[in-house]
Parts: sequence; C-alpha cells; structure tokens
Amino acid sequence: MILERLELERVRRFSPRFACNFGPGLNAVVGPNESGKSTIFKSLEAALFWDPKSSREEVRSLYAWGDERPFAIRLHFRSGDLNYRLWKDFHSKEILLEEQPTGKVWRDAKSALGQIEDLLGMKTPEVFAASAAVAQGQLVLPERGKGRKALEEALANAMTGGGEGGGAERAIELLDKNIQNLTIGLKDKAYKTPGPIKAAEERLASLQGRYREVALIYAQRVSDQRALKAAERELLEVAGALDAKQSLLAVETERRKLQDSLNEHKERYSEIERRHWAFEKNAQGVREADKALEGLGSAALLEAGGLTALRGALERRDILTTSLKEARKALKDTPVPSLWGQALLGVLGIAALLAPSMVSPWLKLGATVLGAVALAVATWLWYRRAVARRVLGDRRAEATRREAELEEVEERLGELSHRAGVTSPEETLRRAEKAARIRDERERLLSEREGLLGGRSAEALGAERSELLRKMAVLEERLSEERFGGPALDPEKFAEIGMESEKLAVSRDKLTKQVDRLMTILEISFDQSEGLAELEEAIDAAEREFNRHRRSLQVRELAKTALEESRQAAIGPAAKRFQEILGRYVSKMSVGRYTEVRLGTTLSALEVLGPEREDFVRSQELSFGAAEQLLLAARLTLTELLAGNKRTPLLLDEPFGSFDERRLGATMKLLSSIAQQRQVILFTHHEAVASVCDHVVVLPPPSGSS
Repeated sequence: MILERLELERVRRFSPRFACNFGPGLNAVVGPNESGKSTIFKSLEAALFWDPKSSREEVRSLYAWGDERPFAIRLHFRSGDLNYRLWKDFHSKEILLEEQPTGKVWRDAKSALGQIEDLLGMKTPEVFAASAAVAQGQLVLPERGKGRKALEEALANAMTGGGEGGGAERAIELLDKNIQNLTIGLKDKAYKTPGPIKAAEERLASLQGRYREVALIYAQRVSDQRALKAAERELLEVAGALDAKQSLLAVETERRKLQDSLNEHKERYSEIERRHWAFEKNAQGVREADKALEGLGSAALLEAGGLTALRGALERRDILTTSLKEARKALKDTPVPSLWGQALLGVLGIAALLAPSMVSPWLKLGATVLGAVALAVATWLWYRRAVARRVLGDRRAEATRREAELEEVEERLGELSHRAGVTSPEETLRRAEKAARIRDERERLLSEREGLLGGRSAEALGAERSELLRKMAVLEERLSEERFGGPALDPEKFAEIGMESEKLAVSRDKLTKQVDRLMTILEISFDQSEGLAELEEAIDAAEREFNRHRRSLQVRELAKTALEESRQAAIGPAAKRFQEILGRYVSKMSVGRYTEVRLGTTLSALEVLGPEREDFVRSQELSFGAAEQLLLAARLTLTELLAGNKRTPLLLDEPFGSFDERRLGATMKLLSSIAQQRQVILFTHHEAVASVCDHVVVLPPPSGSS
C-alpha cells in the first residue's frame, strides 16, 4: 500500500482545509515544533482505522481549535494496480471507499475498514500502533493489555498461517470463553447468573435437600398424627375450662359495672340532695332578708350615694358644731384694753409736759420723762385696743358663718331624716347601714344560689333528681336477677380467676396453632410423599446433567492445554526469526557495535551483546540513544514479520530524538533500503533528514513564531 494524498477539513490547526502529497520510497514531513506534524500522523491513523460513528474522546482531540464541528478526511492510496479513494466525515457519520478502475464501492464502516485492514496487512489498530506506526515518544513495545495480546496473536498467526476467524489464538480465546461461561459461580461468589455447572450443582443440591425433607416428613407422619390427636383432646379440655372461667368473669364483670353505675347514681343523687337542701336554706335566707328590709321602712331604700351623703352630713355637722364652740370661746376670751385707763394716762402725760418750770432742774427733768412715758403707754394701749377690736370683729364674723353653715347642714339632715320617715338623723343612718348589710347578705345568697344550681334552674335540678331515682330503681332490679344471685367475688379472687383465664387462653392459642401446624404438616406430607418417585427421577436427571457439563469442561480444558502447547511450539520459530532480523537491523543502525540480540521472557525484554562486558545487556542498562535505536529496530522487525507479503507503510513520528549524527546517518541508510520495499513517511524537524528523502512536505511554522 502506498499513501498518495491526504486532505483534511476542520482538523486542529489545519482548519478550514489542508492537503499534502506523498510518494513511494522515503517521504519526510518537515516542520518546527507545533507546526502540525503529529496532527498529520494522527490524521493518517484516523483515516486508516477510526470509525466515523465513534464518539470516543480521541476523536474530539482532532477538532479544529474554536470549532465544535467534527472533521472530515480524504485519503488517496494505491495497492498494486488498483487506486483507492477513502472519504470519512465524522460530522455526518459517513464513510466511502471507492476502488478504481473496478468502480467497487464500500459504504458501511465495517466492510470499508475490513478492506483497508486487509490491504494494509494489519488486522487491528493496536497491532499497527505496536509495529508500523511509531508515535512521538512511544517507541516502547506494549508489555500488557490489549496491545500486547493483539501483537502476540498477530505474530502467532503470521508464523502459523492463521487468518481471521482461525488460528490457535482464536481457538484458545473461544475455548477460554466457553470455560469461563461453564465455571461462572464455581470460584467467584459475586455473580448474577450462574454458569451451567453451578446451575446444575445448585439444582442437584436443591433436589437432594428437598428429597431429604420429604423423606423426613413421611417418616414422622405417624408421630405427627398421634401428637395431633393428643393436642386435640387437650385443646377440648382447655377450651371447656376457659369457657367456664370466662363465663364467670363475664357475670362478675357485668355485676361490677352495674354496681359501679348504681354507686355513681347514688353519689350523684346525694350531691343533688345536698344542693336541694342548700338551695332551700338559701331561699329561706333570701326571704328573711327581704322581710328585714321591708321592716326597716324607707331607710332601707337609701342607695349607696344617699347613705354616703348622710354620713358626710353628720360628720360635717359634728365638725361645724365643734368649730362653732371653739369660735365662741375665742370670741369670749379676746381681751380689749379699757378706754378710761388710756384717757387717764394721756391726760397725765400732757399735764406733765405742760407743767411750769420747777425750781430744781432735776425735778423738771423727772416731770418731763414721766409725761413722755405716760403718753407712750397711752399710745400703745390705743393701738392694742384697735387690734383687739379688729380680731374680735373677725372672730365674730367666723362664728356667724359657722352658724349659717351648721343651719344648712341641719336642714339637709332634716330633709334626709324626713325621707327616711324618722326624726333622728342618727337613727336614719343606723337603719340605712343595717339595710346595706342585709342587701349584701342577700346578694351573697343569690350568688351562692347560682353556684348551687350550676347554671340550671331549680326545676331542671328536680327533674334530674327524679331521673336518678328511676335509674337507681332499674339498676337495683337488674342486680336482683337470678344470674347475679351468687356471692360477689372479692378483688383477689376476681384477679386470680382473670390470671387463670389468661393462662388458659394462651394455652388454647398455643394448642390451636399446634393443631393447625400438625394438620398442615400432615397435609403436606401426604401430598409430598406421593412425589418421592418423581424427586428420585429428577435427582437422577440432575446428576446426569451435572456430569455432562463437568465432562464438557474437562474436554475444553484439555483442548485449551493442547492448543496452548501447540501455539508455544509455533511461536518458537517466530522468536528465532525475530532475533535474526532484529540483530541485522541493530547492527546496521549501531554501525556494527551491537551484532547479536536475544529475547527475554517477553517481546519488550530485549537484550544485546555488549562488547565491553562480553555479555548480554538489558535494554534498560543501555544509554537512552542506544535504547531508542534498539526499540526502533524492534518496530521495523515486527512490521516485516507481521506484514508478510503486504507492503504496509511505515509511519515514524520524530523517531531520532536521541540519535547522534553517525547513527542517524546509518539509520537513514537502513530506512532508504527499507523504502525500496515499502513506503516510509518520516515526521521530523531535522532538515538534514529531509535532504536524503524522495518526497518532502514542508510545514510552515506556527503563527506568532519568528
């Protein structure tokens, strides 16, 4: 197969469109980092192997930046004399493979991808990725998983001539699946549906257990029948005793209910009687109060305001009487200086002042002083008399005013006494106060009456009293019936009979359940004993089925063992052939430093003969560059072995990361010789590599770089 032209639409940085051409021989896609070399490598893988209907995350990795629409790929290639045009649209989920000049067309993904894999010489993308397609940084061979299994199967088929649907690996896989299906549930406990062997085993165990149960039931049938008869007799005895106890308890319970009801009615009747007599006493008190009020006459008619006014008037009269007495006494006790003494002193003073000159000056001075003192005393007495007369006038006016006010109060008291029909205000007050006390007592009696009646009328209370008498008569009549004629049970005896009744009820229920259970067991044993023969036949059939599945498992295990041994025997020559080709490639790439290679326990466990140590060295002990050369040589060897007569193209993305110039030149010479047999496409940033290639695709640097 030779890839000729690749066209991309909406693929990562190559959006909206991109196209490049390839030719036979050695091709190179050259460009700096981030120019899209790995994108073209991935696009070729998508064109050859991806299903356009797939929704895996790997498909989204090729979406154009900033565009959520899926991409489309066109690939032109040829195989032999036939040209092919492949178109995949991951947006419309369509595929088209057209063959020219025959005009044959494949439109469904399964047939189209199958045809491409047949032309390519690689049956699965895992095998292609593990051999002919070396992605950047992924030279290491797969050590486990789906890729390792696919690679080993492809090697075995290549060496044994096995094809699709055949070969030892396919047979072993089918046998392994059959063995797993047969043994589901034998080793692992977590299973939903058991395998045939486990299902047959469980069915056999279930039938055998059922057979033992039925045999045991049949063997115990006679014993169960005897137990049933004994239980029935005991049940009859217990039921009879229980009926007698329950009848006695029922009569006593009814008697107690009637007696309790009668006692309640009696208590209620006593209460009503008490209220009745209290009501009568209350009514008598009200009548006596009304009579006493009537005997007090008009004084009893004074309201609270009139009584208060009467009390105030009496108190005011007493106050005014006392005040008038005090005013009269003060008026009587007020001193008034004598007018004659005042006049005599005045005349004496004037005479002393006007007396003729005395012979002696001292006498004259004495007469003058005496006259002045007499005038002063006369003046003071005059002032005292004026003040006393004014005070006497004020006290006389106050006494007059008090007398007028007292007359007014007396007039008011006379009016109140006249209204009360008595002559004395004090008697009126006494009768009014007594009437007030009688009215308070009467109100208290009326309030007490409301409590005695309980919000009902006296007639309703009397009707209830009559009804209670009737009900008590009915209850006493029922208690005198014949069925209550026996002595009443005391509380201890009643409780004892109740406990005995409960125990008998528990025994009855227990015996009833026992009888029911025994009858059910006997019915089941009767029905199941008839099926013992059928169970024996079913057990025989289950044993045959179990043994048949066990023999089938043994046959498949033996066949698997034989095929695995045959497969190992067939892979032996493949390993020898792998070592021969790999040694030749490694010798050319290392410029003769390493000439011999051998395999370890796995394909990835490679060892080379080290010239310094004169012994085989594991690939992990080599320098990074030497290990990469060894792994690249292993990829080239696998491609040659797996492709056979198919010219599978080699896709190598940056495989020379750690190669020195000498070994890079040797490797390019080897790839040039391989390119004469199959197309080689290198993806590299080394422009020197491009100079020795037959066809070169130059990618521009990414935008923004200098």
